[in-house]
Amino acid sequence: MKCVQLSDCNCIFHGKVIEPHQVDGNCACINGRITCETTTPTTITSTTSTTEPTTTSTIPSTTSTTEPTTTSTIPSTTEVSCENGEWSKWVNKFHPTLQNRGDKEILDDIRCPNTNDVFSKIQCEPLAHLKKLEDNVTCDLENGFICSEPTSLDNLMCRDYKIRVCCSSISTTTPTSTTTPTSTTTPTSTTTPTSTTTPTSTTTPTSSTTPTSTTTPISTTTPTSTTTPTSTTTPTFITTPTSTTTPISTTTPTSTATPTSTTTPTSTTTPTSTTTPTFTTTPTSTTTPTSTATPNCSCNNIDNPECMWTEDCSIKTCVNGEPKINRTCNSTKPECDREEDLVSYTNECGCESMECNCECKVYGDPHYVTFDNVHYSFYKNCTYILVKEVIPKHNFGVEIDNYICTEDKSCPKAIIISYNKFKITVSTLDQLTLTINNRTESIPYNLNGFDIVKLSHTSLQVYIPKIRTKITARRNRFVISIPEQLFLDNTEGQCGSCTRKKIGGCRRPDGTVEKSTCCPTAALDWKVPDTTKPHCAKDPTNVTCPTPTTAPLTTSPPGPCCKLCELLHQKPFEKCNKNDMETYDKTCEDDCHSTNICSVVCANLEAAASECQGNCVEWRSYTNGLCDLDTCDGILTYQPCQMETDDRCENNKVILGQSLSKPIEGCFCPKGMKSSNNDTCVHTCCVDHSGRQRNNGEKWQHFSDNCTILECFSSSVKENKLHCKNQGNCPEPQRKWDEHHCCYECVPTGRCETIEYNNTIKKDNCIAEVEVTRCKGRCDSSSEFDFITDRMSHDCKCCEEVEQEERKVDLICNEGPNKSYSYIYIKKCKCENCEPKM
Repeated sequence: MKCVQLSDCNCIFHGKVIEPHQVDGNCACINGRITCETTTPTTITSTTSTTEPTTTSTIPSTTSTTEPTTTSTIPSTTEVSCENGEWSKWVNKFHPTLQNRGDKEILDDIRCPNTNDVFSKIQCEPLAHLKKLEDNVTCDLENGFICSEPTSLDNLMCRDYKIRVCCSSISTTTPTSTTTPTSTTTPTSTTTPTSTTTPTSTTTPTSSTTPTSTTTPISTTTPTSTTTPTSTTTPTFITTPTSTTTPISTTTPTSTATPTSTTTPTSTTTPTSTTTPTFTTTPTSTTTPTSTATPNCSCNNIDNPECMWTEDCSIKTCVNGEPKINRTCNSTKPECDREEDLVSYTNECGCESMECNCECKVYGDPHYVTFDNVHYSFYKNCTYILVKEVIPKHNFGVEIDNYICTEDKSCPKAIIISYNKFKITVSTLDQLTLTINNRTESIPYNLNGFDIVKLSHTSLQVYIPKIRTKITARRNRFVISIPEQLFLDNTEGQCGSCTRKKIGGCRRPDGTVEKSTCCPTAALDWKVPDTTKPHCAKDPTNVTCPTPTTAPLTTSPPGPCCKLCELLHQKPFEKCNKNDMETYDKTCEDDCHSTNICSVVCANLEAAASECQGNCVEWRSYTNGLCDLDTCDGILTYQPCQMETDDRCENNKVILGQSLSKPIEGCFCPKGMKSSNNDTCVHTCCVDHSGRQRNNGEKWQHFSDNCTILECFSSSVKENKLHCKNQGNCPEPQRKWDEHHCCYECVPTGRCETIEYNNTIKKDNCIAEVEVTRCKGRCDSSSEFDFITDRMSHDCKCCEEVEQEERKVDLICNEGPNKSYSYIYIKKCKCENCEPKM
């Protein structure tokens, strides 16, 4: 016998087996019971509208997608369209049970075919369409799907639901055409060449278009005209007009289609000759092909019993009615600008993949290394934008909060991370603190799409799995690591652009690019309002870049902290790139002379060690204790080159540590132990309700449920439910309990009484289980000689029924319809005179 969930039970209907949730005519198998209806099926659908703004010729231009809250409706079943995108796979992770009678599905379990896609619509459907069952549900893009537990006894539990979303892509296209007139004048004209568009798919892919133009001028008079580019695009394209010598092309491509181009060159010069340029435009487009829909191919398809299809990241082949799964992982190694930017991660298919990361560092008092490796120093003490998305795709951003750490220098004290609806603040000033939406939280923290762990008493790591983003925070040092695949050419702020197109400088919010010598000035423009720092409102922005000058040599005598900088050219760092070490040597010398604070100087060595071409640098032992980390508490030990975070305990379960692409240092548990919630190391994550630590193999009873036995298994708590079979209903004095006081059997007391039990009725290949009763017990009887009658006298009492009723039950038949069966149910028993029963 195999025990399964109630929702996984089969049903027998008209002599055949019906699978769970399978529909047969107007009837369906739900929770092991056949439920029928005569109404039409229904679908619960919820949609959201997507705002498609008109493209304008403003530089820079930004397109945003609005996702309003949706409202559940119940229309008749129709095919719901997914305009400008494609549906994700159906997700059905949660199932209602007798213990948890509601249902839910969350959006975190859904993956779109393309990483950059956004959710624009949601559809929720029950696995079995039964109008007879009415559920209280909500279905929207904010909360996913929720079915509240039924309040009526007529409906045992929610139906089992599945959800999917419409995945729409957002593309940014800046096509340009080049005009080369042979005349010496600069004419202004408008040309509208067109080409035939033949759409071959209902799915609109992301595309990038680069039309080119060839110009042959012919004489005529042409007045100056005004450029008015417009676009009607699906999905949304952002078109950026350029200078007067670069006409703008706006395209609306569909799948495998030749786009229509509109070219509008503009000139600000009045022509002196009479010319009419004639343009011949040949646009060239590169279109990302749409994903191939899963064909009508499965192993229960009679018409096509042997076929192949792609599903769940696997290639599946049906051979003789049996599916064969061939799961392949692509191990292509991308080329990164720097070898240390190459990191590994587990993709949505569970495969180990490689990708290039962009990394920004802020350290010391403070010094910046941007995503594209530009170094500069910045000494203001307001709050500034480090990372901001140019076009919002992932609702992600980072700000930095600086403070005055010396007389005229600032240091970073906190980092503020925004993601979706959450605002995370990590402060490293006096002690490590974590607040989420202004509420102090303990570390580790693993909720709402965040995985936050301590690396030591003074450092932590924030990891956002959905966007594969990692932020490390330590006193006087912050590191932000984001994947190129999600953020390439779409970031701005003091950390610059995550890009392969190195600009060698810094960008202001208005798009102006300044030389690297002007980065400290351009950084002023990324200030954000901060009510805790009213003095910052007066800080200037849009300051003109100063003329580069040679910084005067410092004459202050070097303190003990300055000797630390010499380590950058000694044994600990000998495997590192010398050019990189020169850069950190300059910032180190600057910090030691300007602050003479060893912790600030040590931040330079930390940053240099992280840049050592993937090598682990054990440098702290050479600092004579000046750069030692705080002493590790208890049995925690300092590890200079750890490649994964500790496994940790959460809710009596083991949460595996993260594998790291680069070695880190900090206080870690000894091998084989896990980190607990109170910063101690334990062998197992098993803790009972009293707080007592339990070892592997130990069993104990739940404090509030006698029928639940808990067991420490593989360092996690496993829950075992005891099931009581054929348990009758008898008063407490007749109950004989087991050792757990969970199950009992009824033991008669000896007197005449009614005993309840369950019995199985089998009649003509039909079956049913019913609750029945019987009279059982002793009655007083006697036998004696009667001297009056001169014969034996017998007084016989029998335990018999004195009150009864007729009941009916439906017998489930293997063949044919159900049969009704009547039987007698005894309601009351009593000792009565024994008489023959007819």
